[in-house]
Amino acid sequence: MQADRGTLIALLYSSNLQGEYEHCGCPEDPLGGLVRRATLTDRARVESDGVLMVDAGDLLLPPPLHGSRLVLAEQSEIERRARLILQSYARMGAHAVLPGEGDLQVGPVRLKRMMKSLRIPVIASNLIDRDGSWLFDRDRLITIAGVSIGIFGVVQPIAEDQALWQKWRLKASDPATAARQEVASLKARGATMIVALLHLGQARASRQFLEEVPGIDWAVQGHSGSRLGNPEIIGGARVVEASSLGTEAGRLDIHLVDRGGKTFSDRSERAQVLGIMDDHKRQLDELARRAVEDKTEQLREYYKLKREGLTAAIARETELARKLPTVIRGNWYENRIIPLDESIPDHPAIAALVAVYNRENARRIAAGLTAGIALRDPEAQVVTTPAPAQGSSM
Repeated sequence: MQADRGTLIALLYSSNLQGEYEHCGCPEDPLGGLVRRATLTDRARVESDGVLMVDAGDLLLPPPLHGSRLVLAEQSEIERRARLILQSYARMGAHAVLPGEGDLQVGPVRLKRMMKSLRIPVIASNLIDRDGSWLFDRDRLITIAGVSIGIFGVVQPIAEDQALWQKWRLKASDPATAARQEVASLKARGATMIVALLHLGQARASRQFLEEVPGIDWAVQGHSGSRLGNPEIIGGARVVEASSLGTEAGRLDIHLVDRGGKTFSDRSERAQVLGIMDDHKRQLDELARRAVEDKTEQLREYYKLKREGLTAAIARETELARKLPTVIRGNWYENRIIPLDESIPDHPAIAALVAVYNRENARRIAAGLTAGIALRDPEAQVVTTPAPAQGSSM
């Protein structure tokens, strides 16, 4: 598809990492890991005129099991895991992190101290502490590739956390009211692009919010765990989210051809089709390798049927891509949700941080101590490891 490149800003977005720092450990196609995410971040800096990296919450810990007596392991281990993830995001150059209700489980005061010590820009436009002050900065105004970008974020506690928030003496003001104030303030200060980070519960809550708050250009959604390959347009904002547990990375390439224009064409469908086609080609190559290695020939029919299915799918995707528009005029964007698979090499600096963390895990286990952020039964004093999707990170 032909289109003027314009000024390219790569919006790298994440949410719902839930404390996972390594790949899932799956026997086939292990996905995820901070070391792969960091490599993609560096690639984006090479390929674009500027990178904007944000996270919409639930970055540090697994979701609490409400109604269960199981609790997270000791506080020092919670902090150690949080520090590893935050150090990695600091190294990647995160521009804004919105704390979700899961992140606040670290403890609001403790979380604020950690963020400050690691120089992580954390924002929350509607969180008010026990003194009646804003717990974190309300917004950020930054310039990337000559474009003034305003970022704000809103969070809403879930019903099960109300008692905990009362204990913390923490309040969330009305998200829509706070957001309208932020949009007006950021635009008055010169922002020509507004990015909202949302942690409001399920997707329907974000939808209602965006219908009530005009002036947002791009919204990164957290908590719901949705996978939005094609950004959804709600109330004038384009919404993205890249599933959960850190198995994938979201990258939204924003091409500003007409700096004053607010109209954008979406090239995501073509990118999605081509991405699926590339994945099917990769699977076809892997299937051919496995077929050669299988000396028993017991799976010959399986390999044959699988190969025929993938070949047919690639043919359909090639035809669909051919029918999509080939020319775009003016501003446009392209969204990709990128699997963090074995084709992405480990980032050396982040790999070093992870190695130090894992060595400490091994030392603690050898000494008979708790390691990681597994759950435990406070009465039995027995560490209980749930069955997470990311098996290697507990």
